[in-house]
Amino acid sequence: MFFIKGIFAALLLVISFSNACAAPVRFDLYGTVTSILDDDPLHPHPENPFGLIAGDLIKVTATFDGDLIDEEGFSALSFDDNNPDSIDIFITVGNAVYTSDDYDLNAGVPTLWFNDGYFSRLDYSSSDEQFDSYIDGFYGSDFSGEWDYAELTSVPVPAAAWLFGSGLIGLIGVARRKVNV
Repeated sequence: MFFIKGIFAALLLVISFSNACAAPVRFDLYGTVTSILDDDPLHPHPENPFGLIAGDLIKVTATFDGDLIDEEGFSALSFDDNNPDSIDIFITVGNAVYTSDDYDLNAGVPTLWFNDGYFSRLDYSSSDEQFDSYIDGFYGSDFSGEWDYAELTSVPVPAAAWLFGSGLIGLIGVARRKVNV
């Protein structure tokens, strides 16, 4: 009887754990620098703080609760300290990396928009006023570009969760064996 109660308790714990945890997803967005405001598009302009040339990639990586993206209509996900469902965002522009902690308060926090479950746009203005992204592209002090493609992938359950579950089942088995002896 103790064994059945132990199994029931373990299942209840696993069910409550799975309902309490969000379905985290990783979002990757890639864009290509299409124009450099300079006479030589293959060499960075002296005013270009990122060292970008035409054809360079801009990458955005974010992690958040995938349940927040509606399959119908618009969804907006803001990356600020007041939103516990958005974990983090990293925007790599040449040799610079912007995070959710680095944004222009006047322009708002980094926000990903989705339409019918698909990426629509990234709204972002860096605090140093060197990089901005709106609607279908991005621009800087002497460059601009377009977003090429985005992908969403689910984040796998960490090995620690599986190890915890198997250890719990093992403890139940040891406790059962002690009761029978």
